[in-house]
Amino acid sequence: METAQTADYALSILLALEERPDQTISELAVSLDLSRSVAQRIVVTLHNRAFVIRGRDARYSLGPALIEISASLPHQLAIAARPYLKDLAQSTGEMIVLAVPEGDEAVVIARRSGNSSPVRVEYEVGFRHPLWQGASGVSILANLDTVRRRKLGSPAGQIDVEAIRAQGFARTSGQLREHMEGLAVPIMSEREGVVGSIAVVAPTVRSSDLDDHVVALREAATATSADYEAERSFSRRAEAQVSRA
Repeated sequence: METAQTADYALSILLALEERPDQTISELAVSLDLSRSVAQRIVVTLHNRAFVIRGRDARYSLGPALIEISASLPHQLAIAARPYLKDLAQSTGEMIVLAVPEGDEAVVIARRSGNSSPVRVEYEVGFRHPLWQGASGVSILANLDTVRRRKLGSPAGQIDVEAIRAQGFARTSGQLREHMEGLAVPIMSEREGVVGSIAVVAPTVRSSDLDDHVVALREAATATSADYEAERSFSRRAEAQVSRA
């Protein structure tokens, strides 16, 4: 597929400034093999839109417009999981939650509501809780490498990680919300280890069916992992090509 050359040059300049800030137009032109006039036109355009800022000695760095854009971007894992969360919510009728580890916490980065009944549980995106509480967190905790898990200390050390790994899922009741139960499976990456978890959350009055969803959750986690790995691999290749350019 044919690419738009000017747009490609602009993206190359942004990536070059991400790798090494505070570059002059001349330095960018040389490193990217552009004429100075072309580099100047693109940098001025980016500067006018606040994608780059001009510092001392006419040196440019990435600008605030990129911060605003990045704040609204979904997590890469959420993009990979999106279709599977939708399917799970439809098939289970319950709330489906996608969480990732951040320090000693699990953070919800995506969720999809089911339609089983008016009695529901809501987990907003951005909700966070300790890794040793809630099915989403415990599923991640149990699959951390030993060094990372030991750094968390107690009460993380009280989790029976071997049992959770053996059964392939974590199940908790009332740890985060009263009268709510959750069942979660880990999302594993060959390169990164555990990168997140997918959980189904339901009111206690409907929790007897949670175990029936284990297979579907595992399949969704495996598919999410495959799509995530493919996108990460593509991104690494693209970055390598830019670096060689």
